[in-house]
Formats: sequence, C-alpha cells, structure tokens
Amino acid sequence: MGKKISAILILFLLFFTPQANAQNVAGSENNNCGLHLNQREEGDIAAAAELCNSNGGDWGKVVITLQDDIIGNVDELNNTFNLLRKYHLEPIIRLATHLCGDSWCQPTLDDSTRWVNFLTSPRLYWPTSQKRIILFNEVNHAKEWGGVTDPKSYADVAQRFCTDFKTADSNFFVMLAGFDASNPTMDEAIYLQQLVSYKPEIFDCIDGWTSHSYPNPGFRSSPHGLGRGSIRTYEWEMNLLKRLGVKKDYCVYNTETGWPHSEGTSIDNRYLPVDTVAKYTGILSAMLNADPKICSYNFFIINDQSELFEHFSWKLPGNLGMYSQAEELKKIPKVRGNPKQQILINIKGDLPKRPVADSVFNVNLKLTNGGQAWLDMADGYRLGLIEGDIISTFSPIVDIQSGNSKEIDFKFKTGVNIGEQCAKVGLFKNDKIIMELFEWCFKVLPQPSLDFSIGTFLKTNGEVELKFIDKWGKVVYSIITQVDYVGHLESLKNLVVGDVYRVLVNKKYYLPVESSLTLQEGNNRMRFPAMIPIDFNGDGKFTLSDLLPIKK
Repeated sequence: MGKKISAILILFLLFFTPQANAQNVAGSENNNCGLHLNQREEGDIAAAAELCNSNGGDWGKVVITLQDDIIGNVDELNNTFNLLRKYHLEPIIRLATHLCGDSWCQPTLDDSTRWVNFLTSPRLYWPTSQKRIILFNEVNHAKEWGGVTDPKSYADVAQRFCTDFKTADSNFFVMLAGFDASNPTMDEAIYLQQLVSYKPEIFDCIDGWTSHSYPNPGFRSSPHGLGRGSIRTYEWEMNLLKRLGVKKDYCVYNTETGWPHSEGTSIDNRYLPVDTVAKYTGILSAMLNADPKICSYNFFIINDQSELFEHFSWKLPGNLGMYSQAEELKKIPKVRGNPKQQILINIKGDLPKRPVADSVFNVNLKLTNGGQAWLDMADGYRLGLIEGDIISTFSPIVDIQSGNSKEIDFKFKTGVNIGEQCAKVGLFKNDKIIMELFEWCFKVLPQPSLDFSIGTFLKTNGEVELKFIDKWGKVVYSIITQVDYVGHLESLKNLVVGDVYRVLVNKKYYLPVESSLTLQEGNNRMRFPAMIPIDFNGDGKFTLSDLLPIKK
C-alpha cells in the first residue's frame, strides 16, 4: 500500500518586522507609495497598482474604507482581498459606521466585538500578515462623530477597539483616525490635548500615526511648505505629541494628501491647474519617499466622479485615462516591497511505499492554500525536491488563491539502487527553499517477474499485449509479448509491491480478458480465462457489427 500524507504546514515569510522605531519600520523593503480608494472595483485597484508598483516598486499600499454594513459578508471582503493579492497591494482598512441624518453615527463599545469577530473570521484571508486598521475618520469634525466633537467618547471607543483587536490577533496594527488640522469643528491641538489628558494609555496601544497632510490653505500651497496646515502637517503632529508627553515614536501613514485640480466636468478655479498639480505631485513623492518617518503616503483619490470629489480624482471623467500627475508618480523610483505573509499549506497524496527499481511513477498531490499568499508560478512558487536520489518533476503551481485547492502532478523515477531511501519535498520561491512540505521514506525493490497462462481448453498463442491498471484506472505499465498458452515477463516496471492491479490482455480480433494481481516480491503467477476470437472490429466487445464482413 502507498503512504498517505496529510500535512498542514505554516510559515511566515518574514521580510521586515514593524517596530516602534520609525526608521526601522519604514525599512528598505517597504514600498511607501499609495493611493486612496473610494470603491473596491478591480479597475481602480489595477490602476493603483500600475502607479504604486511602477519603476521598481511592488506591494504598494491602498486605503480602503469599510462601512459597518459589510460586517458578516466575508465573501465580499475576500473578493477585495483576492484582488489586492493579485495586484500586489497592501490594504490599510479605515473603519466607518453609517449615516445618521447628515452625520456619521458614533460607533458603540459593543461594535468592537462585531468588527473584531468579522475581521478575524477563519474564512477571511487577509493578503498580508500585518492587518492595518484606522479607527474611523477626522473625529474632530462633528459630522464625523454623530454631530458632536467629544474626545472622551472617542477615546473610550478607540481604546476598546484597539485592545480588542490586538487581544484577538497580535498582527493587527491599529491607528487612530486622521485629523483635520485646518478646518475642523474642534482644533486638532485641543482635541489631542484632551485625548492625552483623559486616556493617555491609548497612545501606548496604537502602533502608527494617521495623518491627513493637505497643502492648505485652499489646497493650493507649495510642496515645500512646513508646519501645521501644510503638506508636512505630520511633522507638526509628531512634535505636538511629544510636547503633550507622548513618548512613543510612530511611523506615519499619510493616508490623505495631494492637490485637487481645477479640471473636471467643469473648471473650478479655486484649485491649481493640473500641470501644476502634476509637478507638485512629483516633488512631494520624491520627498516622502526619502523621509524615513513615512511608512505610507496615499494620494486622495484614485477615482471619484461625484460632484464633491471629482477635482481630487486621478481618473478622468468617464474613466477615459488619468490626469498627468499619474505619469509623474510613475517616474518616481520605488522600493520592491516584500510584506510579511503567512504560508499555510495542506497537502495530501498517496505515495508508494515499496516501488520497484528503474521505474516511473505519477502521483496526484492535492494542495490546499490556507494562507495569505496567492500561490502561482508567476510569483516564483513551485514544488521541488530538497533531498533524495530520485529524479522528479512537479507540474507548475498555477493560480491557487487563498482557500482554494489544486491537483499537482508529482512524477518521479526510481533508480537502480535497491533498499531504503528517503526524499524531502519542499515549497520554493524564486528558487529558494521556503519550507519543507513532507519527508517520504520508501524501499526500492527489485523488479518482480510474472508467469501467466491464458485459457485451458481454448489456448491462446501469438502476440498479446498486457496492461497493468492501478486503482485509479490509469494504465501504469504495458508490454507486448509472445505467448504459447503460457507466457513469462522477466521484469515488471512502474509498479508498487503490495498494490492491487487489474491486468488486461489484448489480442487482435479477440475479446480482451482480465484478472486481478496483488503484486508480490519475486515471481508472480496469474491465470487468465480463454480469449475468444469474435472481436473483429476491435472495439473490445462483441456486437452486431462484429458479424459484418471485415473491410480490407
């Protein structure tokens, strides 16, 4: 009998580990280029990847807003995560509630449990191990917090959410809402001062800092501006936190930035012309790329043709291309990011335990991807032999998404050496061993022989073909030999000692006969029933057509 393998293997592909130190977090393998998505459509996701993964880049970042009506709809979010996997984009998830009149409803403390249960569902496959969460949006605007500005209630909610997320999964990377530094209902400095005074522990719980660093006033200032209300508002925010007594250093996620353009379905001269926006975008991107405090900068917004945001949109009306700042962003050299991903593989197969020497075998391995990576040869994934004297090949790994399974053909050839052997099979990425999948030990045996007879009273002579068929119905060995009622095969190949085979005998114009063989070491014996010469059309059975004259 074969050896059945069923292994569940888990591996984290560790390329960089986020730490409190901002320079270490934004390491050499972090692509900090990003865009803000309004819709989770493939066209917008593909466009964001084209921009952020250009000029040497890979695994850029996108901000995605999830409203609470998605809670429970794992399939919908998996569809989005699969697209991010496909296009190599890391998500930054901003949580949102729903509208209550003309304001966004305040979340409750109990909402934390709903969100955590949803985003930690075992059926949900995040594209990366680090799971970045932003706790709502610009809460120093009354319309973003149920019509009021209330630092204390936000602090209570944020602390509950942060604690619950990180208790459920240490891979959650939690950030507070980004603030409006220029036109808020409550001044950002006052709001942060009250947060620190009321609940300072929230600043120990969070992992990074969300900033909305816009070029104010009027979204028109230079990319060289400094201080509050500038394109570098995040520096003012970091200094403010230090003055308020927050000791922790944060890597900055500048999740909203950039300039609106005057062009659109109508001209809005409050904003800069698109050529100036393009020039400024290139300057800002180069500066933020070089700033070690920046883990991500996300231009607002890849596509939104609504009246409110069409002048911020990077896509032209009607999706007829991109505004010119897109080409400027493409020119910026970027880092080939390698985010941490969990590789979890379940692999099953029936491997031969006592194969015969100098033979070829084909085994189907069922590979189930339970991890976060999209397994595909295009990304360098393949199966291969780590150790062993057998010659082996594996069919390519193609398009195995998270939660899906595919059959992998494992073909190997035993050598002429007899005795105990072991082989190790592993998962490779770009020809580097990622993990060992299984070790398989077996004993190579000498090729057995076979004596057989066909018929007793009605004896068969001449040329016959023997086919050996395994339990899956595949012909694993066939040979043509001469018989005179009896026959002898000196060596049988491609078989496994102890396995049961159907052995089929064919002869021209004769009905085929078969018998069962449990293969033994050494010499084997078989007896087949008589072959009857009535299959003149060669279809393996007797029908009326066999009674018609045979055409020469």
